[in-house]
Amino acid sequence: AGVALYLVLVTVMILRSDLDRIRRESALQDEGRITIPVLTVIAAMATLGAIIFWLRNASASETVQPPLLAVMFLTTLLSWIFVHVMFAMHYAHEYYAQHRGKGGGMRFPGTKDPDYWDYIYFSFVIGTSTAVSDVAITSCTIRRTPTAHGLIVFVFNVTMIALTVSIAGDAISMK
Repeated sequence: AGVALYLVLVTVMILRSDLDRIRRESALQDEGRITIPVLTVIAAMATLGAIIFWLRNASASETVQPPLLAVMFLTTLLSWIFVHVMFAMHYAHEYYAQHRGKGGGMRFPGTKDPDYWDYIYFSFVIGTSTAVSDVAITSCTIRRTPTAHGLIVFVFNVTMIALTVSIAGDAISMK
């Protein structure tokens, strides 16, 4: 529920934000280098916890319980989205980090002043392909974050695929 609320609040913030607000927010709300990995691990653990809970209940039962399957699927989906939104906010705040004497470090085609949607795009491209597409990273400091992001989501995605195959196999064998 907390992750869903966070995602709703971030969506509202994104819809209401112009470039000046993004610059102001970057000084106030930067999910830092420690916070992002910690929250990512927590999100992954919540997902794994939901899956393990489902597997235990499914193996003790003769039938697949749709409500438990729905909770597992929703937890996985929200955790996956949460990870990429957290990274997107961090990328935006790093880019507009003039308050720390830094800033920039990324070049988006077609715009000199990227907004939150550009960072959402960038983050979800990494999340779905573990690659950077058309955005040029021009800062060594920022380059480290997409590298970590790509590694984290690779492990997360591969684990989710493996667990999904296992669960599907268990569900089929229960019939």
